[in-house]
Amino acid sequence: MKADRKKLCVVAPAYNEGNGLENFYSSLKSVLETIESTYEWSLIIVIDPSQDNTVEVARDLAQSDPR
Repeated sequence: MKADRKKLCVVAPAYNEGNGLENFYSSLKSVLETIESTYEWSLIIVIDPSQDNTVEVARDLAQSDPR
């Protein structure tokens, strides 16, 4: 991790997105990995009171990513 990289934080709202959250994350990560030499990035998923498994999927994604 380079100390001179700029920081980029993506904030994404999620409401009942349990079925699509992994695809969103995978696509976003693929794009952001192309700029990792310039940017240190992070993702914040803001979860409204979803009625599905959005929270569980978001937790699993967070645990699987060392960022």
